[in-house]
Amino acid sequence: MLQNLNHWMLKMYVEKSQDLKDVFNRLKGNERGAVAVEYGLIIAVVVAMVIAAALLMKDPLIKFFDAAVNQISAFMSSNAQ
Repeated sequence: MLQNLNHWMLKMYVEKSQDLKDVFNRLKGNERGAVAVEYGLIIAVVVAMVIAAALLMKDPLIKFFDAAVNQISAFMSSNAQ
């Protein structure tokens, strides 16, 4: 009886070890999380570049839009008379 119990325990250990190996192999082959992290990093870099460009172009953009508003205002006031 003790030999049967030992045999059963050894069989269960081997089966669970194989199950654990299968789980590790599946996780090792699963790259969805890594791809998501890579896309997140790319998006973060693009957002940082857009913010940096907006900060660098702030003064020229303000001047450009102020000039555009002034020209439109001048055109509208000259047509209103």
